[in-house]
Amino acid sequence: MFLNTNERQVMGLLNFENYVAAIALAKQLLVSDKTIRRIIIKINEGYLEYHGKPLIISQAGKGFKLSDYLD
Repeated sequence: MFLNTNERQVMGLLNFENYVAAIALAKQLLVSDKTIRRIIIKINEGYLEYHGKPLIISQAGKGFKLSDYLD
């Protein structure tokens, strides 16, 4: 899966343990939280195509983290 610069930056800020809020990601990357959500959707769409499950999971009120089943 090919990731552009913004997508690689988002991936670099996420981990398997803790959720990270979209607003925190947005501040670190100097973009809007809506842009963060679009980036995550794009990453997940590409990953779902090949693996059948999302790479990044979300939980309302907590944010985003990498899924435990990273292939």
